[in-house]
Amino acid sequence: MRQQDHIRNSWRAVSVALAILLAALSGLSTHIRHVTAATPMVALRVVHGLRLTYALSIYANGLKLFTSVEPTTATDYMEIPAGTYHIKAKLLGASPSDVALVEVAARLMPNQVYTVILNEDPDQTMLLRDDNTWPDPLHVRVRWVNLTGDEADASAGAPTTPKDTNKASAAPHIHPSSPTRLASRNISPYLVYDRATFTGAITDPDQRLTPLHLDTREWLGGAVYTVYIFGTDNGFSAAISIDARALLLPETGEMLEGPAPQAFIPRFVIKPSFFSEVRP
Repeated sequence: MRQQDHIRNSWRAVSVALAILLAALSGLSTHIRHVTAATPMVALRVVHGLRLTYALSIYANGLKLFTSVEPTTATDYMEIPAGTYHIKAKLLGASPSDVALVEVAARLMPNQVYTVILNEDPDQTMLLRDDNTWPDPLHVRVRWVNLTGDEADASAGAPTTPKDTNKASAAPHIHPSSPTRLASRNISPYLVYDRATFTGAITDPDQRLTPLHLDTREWLGGAVYTVYIFGTDNGFSAAISIDARALLLPETGEMLEGPAPQAFIPRFVIKPSFFSEVRP
């Protein structure tokens, strides 16, 4: 009888010890999840704006973020912790000890979306803060980025005043009535255009260079675009990315409600950028 009581007490002690251990592990797990969830994040992508015809690998603070970034293309967005980064671009296949072609430092603030446009001259490498808030489905939001050494005019047809039901959008709507003049290596604000009448053209104000006309028939309403303008020997080329759009969720079949948050785009909205090159 005493032996049975001893065994029973031993099992009771083991059970109590296991319960205490499981509670401790549960608390530790909760703490780890809390710390991870509370880490301030940013979304970052990189545009290969160098005149080189070689692919690049992109490093940040010694860690490889992107591999095989082709000329005049953009990476997808990647979420990384906020902070100060030393961003290096090296030729694809280079060793970690090889000299970087471009090296810049950037302080990335929490809950923001950024694009880094690499250039041979670090002083001309751009850090853009992206605002991927959707317009309403009848309109498109467009940002023009002139990466050439010349002025350029960006025109998009006859803009109209949208009836934007997206009340959560804090970004002002800008509707140019004439072509938007872009200085060399400069960017426009986000511009909102009527999707039904939107056409795109990039012209030289001095009429020395061949105009470039964009095919916008497949452009989607309710989407945010960036048009990167590159120079050619006698004109322009352009690369177009869809930065964000309202997506049909296959799990529910329902359209996402409202805009993406103004300050940050959640992961399910950041999708691989569609990036197409347009040449004359």
